[in-house]
Amino acid sequence: MTLGACKNDSTSTNNNSSNNASSQVSSDSVKLESDSVATENTASNNTAIGTVKDFAISLEEAMAIYQKEVPNTDITGIGIDSSFGNYYYEVNGMDDNTEYELKIDVNSGEVKEKRDEKLDRDEQNGVKRNEDKLDLTNLKALKDITEVAINQAGGGEATDWSLDKELSITYWEIKVKNGNQEHEVKINAQTGEVLESELDD
Repeated sequence: MTLGACKNDSTSTNNNSSNNASSQVSSDSVKLESDSVATENTASNNTAIGTVKDFAISLEEAMAIYQKEVPNTDITGIGIDSSFGNYYYEVNGMDDNTEYELKIDVNSGEVKEKRDEKLDRDEQNGVKRNEDKLDLTNLKALKDITEVAINQAGGGEATDWSLDKELSITYWEIKVKNGNQEHEVKINAQTGEVLESELDD
């Protein structure tokens, strides 16, 4: 009888130890899962999230519309900005003696405005044209360039785009609004490299 009682106590002790060990493993498992979720959430929060606008008329289509309207000219600048909530491509170009500007609806491709102006005498005969014409070969997709700008700003939404030239480099300057802050990011149009980034409070 005494031996039987001792045996039962041993079994009970073993069961309790097993249950305690099981509880400890379960608790540790839950803790590890919680830590894993916390780590994933932190990584997710550190990922830049932004909005990339999708225009019905692509940049390439806008340039083709310009060339059709004003043939035998070189493009010297492109801007994308809004007027009363509607976005437009503003494409600038010139021939040897005249400067042109077209305003093109980003959704319909309709030319909303067309202007031209005679160049100054010292800018004529191709002088200004050769200085200002953009290198439009091997341009990175506008969507990709915009994503680079948004990531550089730490998130937000791109609101204005400007394609310009400095020395021999054709670059995009993109404004990104992130909360109450506005970033201006310059990006090489061919390589996607960030050239400059400024924060306007």
